Amino acid sequence: MKHSINNSMLNSTKEELSSFMLKLNDLDTNKSLSKQSTKDFIAFLSKKLMFLKYLYHEENNYNLAVLISDFFFLIISIIKNEIRYIYLNERSIIENFTRYIMKKTLEDSQVTHSLFDEMNNTFFKNTQFQSEFSLIKSEYNVSCNYVHGGKKLEHSLISVLDEYINNKLEFKNSRALYNNMSRIITTFIRIIISNNTDTVNACFHRKKTILRYLIGN
Repeated sequence: MKHSINNSMLNSTKEELSSFMLKLNDLDTNKSLSKQSTKDFIAFLSKKLMFLKYLYHEENNYNLAVLISDFFFLIISIIKNEIRYIYLNERSIIENFTRYIMKKTLEDSQVTHSLFDEMNNTFFKNTQFQSEFSLIKSEYNVSCNYVHGGKKLEHSLISVLDEYINNKLEFKNSRALYNNMSRIITTFIRIIISNNTDTVNACFHRKKTILRYLIGN
């Protein structure tokens, strides 16, 4: 009986995610989802989005609410192929995951180098996951540089304008971005599960099959 109930709940979760993907297909006028790597990444994001919603229903944490919003906007920006907003949402996701695991509020904490250092000392330093912290900082810097212009601003006005107008996320670059973001999100979720066991257990009481499904790739 218990096995049957778990299967029913898991099937319901899969159906909700499938319906979500179908809705995104309807919105995909750019045919972004025709690329398998993009489709796979959106599916990955959708599962992690549902995981965060489970946490939010249990914890009602503001940083989680903002993270959920970030995930929605990242998905939309990918569908629309709006590269600046992709990086803007990536940056926001890193910031809000950092605030959440460091238990900082949005109001009293900007994400600074000192907060990253604090996060490193708490979760990464002298562990097998040190390279994941390096990736987080590197990708955060990339997203900040893209959002704020970076070296583009050294070029002529017309060349910068042309680049902003015509810049689309090339397939080769998109795959690298998707891989990096997947690693970063997986790392943050690993930390959440390891350090919030009571909350996670409460969220997924008798729903461990759903938990395994959502945190998998």
